[in-house]
Amino acid sequence: MLFRSLVDEFQDTNATQYKFLRELVRDHSNLCVVGDDDQSIYRWRGADVRNIRGFRRDYPGATVVKLEQNYRSSKRIVAAALGVIARSSEREPKELWTANDDGVPVHIVAARDERDEAAFVVEAVKRARAEGVDPKEMAVFYRIHAQSRVLEEALRSAKVPYQIIGGMKFYDRAEVKDALAYLRVLVNPASDVDLARIVNVPARGIGQTTVERLTAWATANDTSLFDALARVEEVGDLGAPAKKKLTAFRELLGSLSKRVQTDSPSELLAAVLESTAYIATLKKEDTAEADARVENLEELVGSVQDYEAEAEAAGEALSLAGFLERVTLVSDVDSMEEGGKVTLMTVHGAKGLEFERVVLTGMEEEMFPYKGFDPGERDELEEERRLAYVAITRARKELVMTHTQMRQIFGTTRWNRPSRFLGELPPGSFEHVATRAMGAERPRFIDRAVEHEREPVQRPWRHPQAAAPAPDPGERYVDHEFFDDRSEHDQEVTEMRLRRGARVRHDRFGEGQVLSVVSVGEPAVVAFFPGWGEKKILARFLKPA
Repeated sequence: MLFRSLVDEFQDTNATQYKFLRELVRDHSNLCVVGDDDQSIYRWRGADVRNIRGFRRDYPGATVVKLEQNYRSSKRIVAAALGVIARSSEREPKELWTANDDGVPVHIVAARDERDEAAFVVEAVKRARAEGVDPKEMAVFYRIHAQSRVLEEALRSAKVPYQIIGGMKFYDRAEVKDALAYLRVLVNPASDVDLARIVNVPARGIGQTTVERLTAWATANDTSLFDALARVEEVGDLGAPAKKKLTAFRELLGSLSKRVQTDSPSELLAAVLESTAYIATLKKEDTAEADARVENLEELVGSVQDYEAEAEAAGEALSLAGFLERVTLVSDVDSMEEGGKVTLMTVHGAKGLEFERVVLTGMEEEMFPYKGFDPGERDELEEERRLAYVAITRARKELVMTHTQMRQIFGTTRWNRPSRFLGELPPGSFEHVATRAMGAERPRFIDRAVEHEREPVQRPWRHPQAAAPAPDPGERYVDHEFFDDRSEHDQEVTEMRLRRGARVRHDRFGEGQVLSVVSVGEPAVVAFFPGWGEKKILARFLKPA
């Protein structure tokens, strides 16, 4: 018998039942065991794994032992999991149950967007820590790796230590490093490290031997690799094919360099990914890993767009160098406050693990279940359902499932519908709540750094076809009671000073708190915005909160 599922459920958490199962296998050579995690059906004799229908057909006299008791989760979590998995058309009918307490309801949290969601996650982690929960007992799940970027940035801005299991931090991923290396070479062609990284990425037939010979020649002639590319004819030990490929690479970089002064950073990154055929090459691979790398690159475009919004709000000129500096200044996790680290991981990576508290993010259609499957492709939807079941049953005491009204991901913004899996949770197992940003009559952010209140949803969800109501005509950004007007010669405000600690609201960053006043040629402040961190903002872009 293969014990993949059984070891997960019983070897560590319930030694008595695990021993019982081992004895069953020893005494019954023709045995089928149906585990309560519903992952697969396993049979004795050989390593062949079949689903239960095939097993019953091949072994009509087999004894079936259903493992229906869950030893991990509260009754409400088990009920929620059963509500999702019970709709599986391929599932062996089982009635899961647990002897554990009812526990608190599963919280379905409606958030305004991915930043509001991330700010809620930060406060959920902080609240759990304040209640004495070990950070190692807290986990944040997401369906795909690209979702981690905003969550990581929110945790870093709040100096909350975290670790990613089964993957790398967003800016440490190979494809992200490759794209950033291209951008760094465009800003600083003398960066030999970055150029050496991308000279054959994606593969363009420039082998390691060619690179080593070019590097040796550049060193001997006291020049950079970039300049050496323009002098490949002088490199005696390079063949004609190698010289031709190096020259073509140099011309590619040259054409991109011409756009640095004219294109926005996001436009330039898009040009790099297109002209180098990086994304096209990955798409040709047609594998799940390649698809994930494409998503990460598209999410990097979203990161550049965030930088552009921040620069505009601060009254700063957009520049590729400015974006690269932003990436460089991302805080290292090692510099965060001491203590345990909360775990971030994909749902795939969560199999076999368990935590006291779990936040399952991105519960929206085309996010979870994930996009890409056709309505008729039942197998893919069944796999998404099993993944949802696994994610839910990783929680022992508390489970939170979040969904957003809109989400910027892969460099685009889209309106969302809650995941169908949320609608399958049975009554009595959950409580539907909303962030104040989502629950307000006019959707807006609030400062979750102080208190991320959750308000009951007063109206049923409807898919919005238009943005939130626009501000009233003539609404001003300056409130004379909010700002200190120190002008002596004019009715208009010529110099304004925000009070430290004042509450402000920005259309993109939401609601925050003023930390300090700065001078950039016009009134501006440094303010903390939950989910975004500290931002420098021109006063004309702010409203009193």
